[in-house]
Amino acid sequence: MVAPPCRELIDIARNLGAAHADAAAECDRSGEINTALLDDLRAAGYLSAVLPRPAGGGGHSLGEIVLAQAALAEYDASTALGVGMHLMVIGNEGWGTRWHPRRRERLFAYAREPGALFNVLATEPELGAPQRLERPATTLVPDGPDRWILSGRKSFATFAEELSHAVVYASVGDGSDDVCLVLLPMSAPGVSIERTWDTIGMRATASHDVIFDGTPVEGDDVVNRSSYRVLTKRPAMTPWFALPVAAVYLGIARAARNHAVEYARTRRPGRGARVADDPHVRELTGQMDAELMAAESTILVAASAAGLELLESPRFEAIEPIEAAAKLVVTSTAIRVVDAAMRIVGGAALRGGSPLERCYRDVRSGPVHHPNDGRAQAALAKHALDQLRTPVGIEGSRLFRVNA
Repeated sequence: MVAPPCRELIDIARNLGAAHADAAAECDRSGEINTALLDDLRAAGYLSAVLPRPAGGGGHSLGEIVLAQAALAEYDASTALGVGMHLMVIGNEGWGTRWHPRRRERLFAYAREPGALFNVLATEPELGAPQRLERPATTLVPDGPDRWILSGRKSFATFAEELSHAVVYASVGDGSDDVCLVLLPMSAPGVSIERTWDTIGMRATASHDVIFDGTPVEGDDVVNRSSYRVLTKRPAMTPWFALPVAAVYLGIARAARNHAVEYARTRRPGRGARVADDPHVRELTGQMDAELMAAESTILVAASAAGLELLESPRFEAIEPIEAAAKLVVTSTAIRVVDAAMRIVGGAALRGGSPLERCYRDVRSGPVHHPNDGRAQAALAKHALDQLRTPVGIEGSRLFRVNA
């Protein structure tokens, strides 16, 4: 189904999220994917929202996806995060970043198939997220003319058991120092899933380990290859990763704020004054709203700047300081807002299974996603101290530097 217009896309995210909210709470307890919501989102065209219009999709912008993802995360953060990984893969290539056009068109053809769901598998048990100089332990070795064998293990594979295809980050084992990205179906021989996911938050992402044991790969499945000193060390680290991920945590913070506000407006301890009339509660509420408004503005400005760059520069790949800053600000703000909501509600917020208890656990995953706080701050410091030519912000983005 072709994706709907922006306002309708946001309404779909919100309405379907609300309809499946009870199931989301149960999936959090069981650690299973909310497949009913995922199916409804797919049927409504949400998963094809970023597929370019010529390829049969909605062609939605990064800013539009940020708004929709935040709305969905208010009800089911795990599903929003898992869907965001799928949108990231298509969004990256929708702007023509690295792949050969023929391989890009094959990705889009896969995306049009029923049940299509993608993710980049880059993190490993020993390597962690690929951010350092080490090449991945997962290897792609020759097995004859234009044939390869893939072996290794990937961890934190969000929605592992629902994926139709994976983009796998691997070292090329042919004597070179190259790394590559391999696009292959999860039904390929030698692909298995080990159910390792057991965390305090984002439990329903079911981000288990994926094992490749002698998986055959055709030459055309190697969609990108370069020296590991040239290819980004974080193959998923683009605006299409950082900003939709940050939007998920913005949505969690909104949900916590809304729950706390409703509690304060309706709760009358001992049939006395409303909790909302307590001066400290009013102070905390004002603080929450001010921080949320600032965070929302930050992420939308970053998405607008990235969108302009993507449109002007088809070779756009790396994350910019403004996007690193937006991710840092939004996830840090989300934690503070959830904590303030907990203080307003008090002890009831600590009950297992309560909406705020789940927000409290889920929001803690925000700083873990890359760029994590330290790396985001390092990128900003590098821009200021080593590379500064123009101010940080929209005017300091690559688009304006190139056009200057």
